[in-house]
Amino acid sequence: MPNADVHSQVTVVTATLTAVIGQYQRTGRIEINSVAFGLLSGAFASLPDWIEPAIHPNHRGFFHSWLVLGAVGYGVYQLYHWQPETGLGELARIVLLGVGIAYGCHLLMDARTPKSLPMF
Repeated sequence: MPNADVHSQVTVVTATLTAVIGQYQRTGRIEINSVAFGLLSGAFASLPDWIEPAIHPNHRGFFHSWLVLGAVGYGVYQLYHWQPETGLGELARIVLLGVGIAYGCHLLMDARTPKSLPMF
């Protein structure tokens, strides 16, 4: 079963790659803020366990479910395509993308364990 360190490592790599590829597609260049984005996302890798603490083997409830994973995935997709008109909007977009990617990575790793995820 993935622990907090594994969740953080996978999230940092996934979020950094997403940011680098997205930035390159949008601007044709790669900047250091892509790496900062990945590191920021790693800080949120255990968010589902903060909401539903892993105090027993059956801790996975609604916030560790396929339904929430689908909602988070849809939200990340919408945020990725959002083009805010202000700097504050862009900052919000970046932070929410990081949190969403981190949350989704966590659930995807949990889904690959023998207990998987509940449907709801």
